[in-house]
Amino acid sequence: MDVLRAKSKYTIAILLILIVCGSIYSCTIAVVGESVAGRPILWKNRDVNNPHQAVRYFDSEPLAFVANIYEGESDRAWSGINEAGFGIVNTDTYNQGICGVSGDDDGVVMFNALGNFITVGDFQTFLDSTNLTIRRTTHCYGVFDSTGAATIFEAGRNYYVRYDANDNPCGYLVRTNYADSGEDTNFVGEDRRIRAESVLEEAMSIEPGLFLYNLARDLFTEELDPYPLPFEGSFGSYPAGIIESHHTINRYYTSSACVLIGGNGEGFPPTMWQFLGQPAVSIPVPIWVNSGEVSPPLGGSGESPLCDMAIEFKSLIYTGTYTVDSYMLDEILDRFQPTEMEIWARVDAFLGPGSVSVPDLDSLGSLQEELIDIVMSKYLEIRSLYIKEGVIGLPQQLRVDVSPNPFNSAVKISFDGGVGARPGTGQVGIEIFDISGRLVADLPVTTCGSPQVVPTPVIWQPEKSLGSGVYLVRARISDYMTATRRVVYLK
Repeated sequence: MDVLRAKSKYTIAILLILIVCGSIYSCTIAVVGESVAGRPILWKNRDVNNPHQAVRYFDSEPLAFVANIYEGESDRAWSGINEAGFGIVNTDTYNQGICGVSGDDDGVVMFNALGNFITVGDFQTFLDSTNLTIRRTTHCYGVFDSTGAATIFEAGRNYYVRYDANDNPCGYLVRTNYADSGEDTNFVGEDRRIRAESVLEEAMSIEPGLFLYNLARDLFTEELDPYPLPFEGSFGSYPAGIIESHHTINRYYTSSACVLIGGNGEGFPPTMWQFLGQPAVSIPVPIWVNSGEVSPPLGGSGESPLCDMAIEFKSLIYTGTYTVDSYMLDEILDRFQPTEMEIWARVDAFLGPGSVSVPDLDSLGSLQEELIDIVMSKYLEIRSLYIKEGVIGLPQQLRVDVSPNPFNSAVKISFDGGVGARPGTGQVGIEIFDISGRLVADLPVTTCGSPQVVPTPVIWQPEKSLGSGVYLVRARISDYMTATRRVVYLK
């Protein structure tokens, strides 16, 4: 009976948190000290219901800053960095007491911090003052400044506890949705924290790229390690290649992510690497507050075309709220890789260890615009290949399979699962593209007679003029459901 009573009280407490604070969000953050990376690093995967994210430049006084915001916002920030080199990220905590109805929320706190604070000490002074007036919500705030200080403040409504990354033997700190200083055992996100700490512990060196290209996109769980992609086996009752992302660092509700890199105090400015949209299907872009603006595709005060396309790409890989098509994800990441490598190399030439001079800020602004244009071009290329205008919507369950793979004369293309996701008769079409996105074959259309009937397999025999290589097989049903699979042709 006592156990039941305890469980009942715990459930009531969680319900109260949900009522007062809204939905439980599941952000993951890390703070890396200067001693590990040469410059401090902040990382945040932002997990929220609203996918419409943007980056905006705020020309405020006394300090200008850039921040990740919801599209159209002008008075809240969810991560960012200012011209003095002060950066901030955060995650909600659920074991530091019940949220309130008065005081500033975390978006207002971070907005004001970016516009006014130069050092970690400034932020601590602010927490001291608001301990008395009481903050509305409870959070772990990760902050750094131009001196190399890198700190997490576990901030309840009227108290905080400070943890410094440079004092930690490993040189970094990770937090999810509970505070080490909290009083109860509501360890929301413990699996994500364990995974992130494990990746950092095993890394030979902790660099920004580890967060950008690994942790921000991580889909590992204790039950399933899907790497290397694609996952070619079966997990539970899901079709082959489908993986579950309920307890992963990267998840359906991960709507943006950022990696902030501190300046070095010698004229090298801080950098904000920003994913707009799901990090698994978006390319991180570098942003410099010192350039004095952000490019229109990032959103500014309005919509972000980069984010809007990433939302479309997300619906290509998610077959459900918690399930990911690892084959489609692998295809998209393969297409991203050359662009990401080019962007990283060009930024490294300006700001990396091998750079020989302090970068000219005008040149840096031009570079920022040029790199965002490159990302836009890549997005439009992928969009033209995978998405038909006006058709993209909720993820569907159609799957296409090819055998044998690789093949050398003919390949059988068959269908599996979800054909009856919508009622009625549907026509099935098959298109074959080469790896550059050129349509090389449009196979005869067959009819799916009823929602329960699987379409007849199709045989593709490449024309003699086609060379060996990787091709993409795209199936569609009545223009509303698509699936894509790679096949290797060996002459």
